[in-house]
Amino acid sequence: VEGRGQAVYDDSGQPVKMMGTVANIDYRKQAEADLLRYERIVAMNSDLVALVDRTYTYQMVNRAYLRRFQKRYEEIVGHSVADIVGSQVFETELKHRLDRALAGKRVQFKLWYDFPIAKRRYLSISYTPYVEPDKTISGVLVSIRDLTDLQRAETELQQSEEHLHQILQQMPVLLDAFDADGNIVCWNQECERVKGYTAEEVIGKPTNMEPLYRDPA
Repeated sequence: VEGRGQAVYDDSGQPVKMMGTVANIDYRKQAEADLLRYERIVAMNSDLVALVDRTYTYQMVNRAYLRRFQKRYEEIVGHSVADIVGSQVFETELKHRLDRALAGKRVQFKLWYDFPIAKRRYLSISYTPYVEPDKTISGVLVSIRDLTDLQRAETELQQSEEHLHQILQQMPVLLDAFDADGNIVCWNQECERVKGYTAEEVIGKPTNMEPLYRDPA
């Protein structure tokens, strides 16, 4: 509780009463504590977080954003998105998506981007409208997650699977396989030659399909 008082005196200079106001400041302290906690959470987030206003100008960025772009806070906040990411990327990839978010839509997309350090990275980006208490949209909350390692792992796995598929296809033995429901999931070139069916004809079909063989000619 916070209080203020003021004495009132009569003509002889004697105090006659005390006037004062009392205000409960607990709510203010709680609001300040909540804001500080929120700022710490945002600052510690490994994702890149920023707030951009309707003129595409940065209003706030977290530490991860500063580290990735190798800039100080004042070198980003107050500057336009185009100044930071480059005018070409802004015009071709970001501006129309920011406009959609400013119109009230949540936007998610992925792209490759070349940072000053760490170089080329594969990013998952989300734009969320920043709505004021009066329901107006004053900007866009930007969240960026680095998916480079995951993307590379997926690419390597896909390449390995394709390489294995090529090996299995060229093996000089009958090689077929089926899933738990009894549907054919693998049919190599030797199966095509001996049994007369192409992979396109049998993949996904039940293993008891009749006839099992047909004349390849």
